Amino acid sequence: MTTSLSHIWSACYFARSAGSFEHADDGLPSRFERHFAYVVAAIGAAGDFMDGTINELIQDARDDDPGGPTQHMTPAQRIALATTPSLAYLRRRAVLDKYDSAASAAGVLAIARGLRIGQDADLLLAVKNALSHSVPETVTTVADEPSALTVQQMEQRLRILKLPRNPSPVQGNPSSRGWWPRIG
Repeated sequence: MTTSLSHIWSACYFARSAGSFEHADDGLPSRFERHFAYVVAAIGAAGDFMDGTINELIQDARDDDPGGPTQHMTPAQRIALATTPSLAYLRRRAVLDKYDSAASAAGVLAIARGLRIGQDADLLLAVKNALSHSVPETVTTVADEPSALTVQQMEQRLRILKLPRNPSPVQGNPSSRGWWPRIG
């Protein structure tokens, strides 16, 4: 099993575990913190899956491995992908930029940022990065990079997704029913 697959299985497990907390109050202290820990782990693992998958695809193409992630590629696509910049260089690039480089090399369409799938992928990675590299909210009101999402933009996009409401109240606010403390 590839490493990236373990990330997606982890994301599923953590998301299901968070869901279990939402539907059954065990009455133990720190319930909100435990639920939030599962949510953060699910988002992190899902983002790591996206990053790991593209890295494995590129490495398998470089290794001329016709199985695994490259099994549906033609030999010409594997060769083209193998000639993309080095993984050391690509690892410093944004995850979706790596997907774009791979798509371009393979002669297929890149993830369209204007479509829902591209926006969802961008949002997932932005939330993952915000959770992984936490800074005070006053610092993240303006994005560090022009293409990065601010906290407010992430909140707005999460609202647009119309996720189902969390059935359990947010800690300290019994009338709140949002997925996140400030979203609802």
